[in-house]
Amino acid sequence: MAIFEGNDTADKLNELMDTCNRFSVAVAWITDNHVYRKLKDNRKKIDNLVIGCDFFNTSPTVLRMHYIIT
Repeated sequence: MAIFEGNDTADKLNELMDTCNRFSVAVAWITDNHVYRKLKDNRKKIDNLVIGCDFFNTSPTVLRMHYIIT
C-alpha cells in the first residue's frame, strides 16, 4: 500500500481520475482547487460522491455543482 503526502496525494488523485473508468469519492470537505477541477472534468466517471459540510472549509461554490444539488 502506498502512502502519499501533500502534493503527492493530489498528483496521484489526478492521475488516477484520468486512468480509471469509474470511481467513488468521500471527503471531509472540498474547496475549489486543481483537484476539484479535475474531479469536475471527470464527473461522468463518478459512481458516488460524498462531501462533508464543514462550514469553514467546504466551498459553497463547489456544493452548487449541478450533479450534487438538484
